[in-house]
Amino acid sequence: MGTAKLVKTLEHDIGSTSSWASDSGESSSSQTPRRTSAWPQVFPVPIFSHDIEFLLSEANTAKQHGRRLTLTKEQKSKILDGMACAIYEYKAYPSGSEIYKAAEALVLKHPCLEEKGSKNGWDGWKDS
Repeated sequence: MGTAKLVKTLEHDIGSTSSWASDSGESSSSQTPRRTSAWPQVFPVPIFSHDIEFLLSEANTAKQHGRRLTLTKEQKSKILDGMACAIYEYKAYPSGSEIYKAAEALVLKHPCLEEKGSKNGWDGWKDS
């Protein structure tokens, strides 16, 4: 049985891929994001797609007049995807307290996302 030689190629671009190749010609690729920042004291909520940002802006205004936002499954999914990407910029496996801080920041930035019945308004976002 022969020995396989592995060669790793890295690029220093956040969107780059790293490739592993063996003598047999097999290769695989995976995303290799750089996580150079420590977890922030106040989590920076990302800017979502235009349609979601518009919805949140309108809903924040409506909340001031006592009306509540009801998100569709697709809208909530877009928000969660955006938050997941922002969290992944810092850590692939954040702790429970880090997820709590991210959920808290989301609801503080967009009060319309506060969940009725939650003791602090963001427990549901933390658990999503």
